Amino acid sequence: GFSSPSSDTPVGAYKLVESSGGTAHNTNVGIGGLTSGTAYSVSAFVKAGERSKVAIKDGAGANYAAAFDLSTGTLLWEGYAGISSITALANGWFKISVISSQASTTRYPMIVLLSDSYTTSSNFDYTGDGTSGVYIFGAQLEEGSYPTSYIQSEAGGTVSRVADAITGAGDATLFSSVNSSGVLYAEIAANSDDLTDRVMSLCNGTDENRVSIYYSNSTNYIYGMVRVGNVAKATILHQLSDITDFHKVALRYNSDGAELYIDGSEVGTPSILDCSLASYPLNTLVYDKGNTGNKFYGKTKQVAVYNYLTDA
Repeated sequence: GFSSPSSDTPVGAYKLVESSGGTAHNTNVGIGGLTSGTAYSVSAFVKAGERSKVAIKDGAGANYAAAFDLSTGTLLWEGYAGISSITALANGWFKISVISSQASTTRYPMIVLLSDSYTTSSNFDYTGDGTSGVYIFGAQLEEGSYPTSYIQSEAGGTVSRVADAITGAGDATLFSSVNSSGVLYAEIAANSDDLTDRVMSLCNGTDENRVSIYYSNSTNYIYGMVRVGNVAKATILHQLSDITDFHKVALRYNSDGAELYIDGSEVGTPSILDCSLASYPLNTLVYDKGNTGNKFYGKTKQVAVYNYLTDA
């Protein structure tokens, strides 16, 4: 009944209240049927109440753990074999997560309240007052080496995520003005730097004729590519400090070549080859390289196709 960060369930949050006495104050559940040695992400949305420090750990043992400060939005402590993160949201909410793999088919994800004086350690015990707590929403465990968005499911149930898709993304008539020249633009962030090719393309239904922006199999690199007649006319690359941060990316192309812009500045070495696709009319915008391969696993705030833009 408390305000949540989800528009689908706006009053779907709970309050996690500590018990009195000197012990660990937490909630947890055993989740079985998992694959041993596979990476899993444990995440939850949390907001400070009387307490402002929380932790995620494995209730069965020393497999993953991390502690967070909800007043400063910082990671306080990280232990065992986990990779942790905290992300600020609106209205005082944070998303916290821990990623790990273990040789077990059962997990015991635990959300733990911490004392106001907690700094850094694996001991989460303290004497509670019986009334203080934090707000919690959307705790979940999911298979994968990064936490995704909240997946609504029933208690004890399992849900498979359906990949996002671009629908109504145009046809040959709509894209006719950008066959010879244009701009593919996107404001995007990678889910992780997992060293795979993750591509979005303006194409003609194949990977042989396309304008593509993608994250690559080199760490923190983003690419702009134009292929015409199955020949790479432009391959422009730039290394970012962190591809999981949002960046505004524009790939501009015409018969004189192609340029890649990130956050308003030209990067990489521009192509001077003919990058016009006039001979191969474009007809679709997709989250892959044109032939359903190398799906774009990332976050998209916006994606658009423009007529050729001047420097101004």
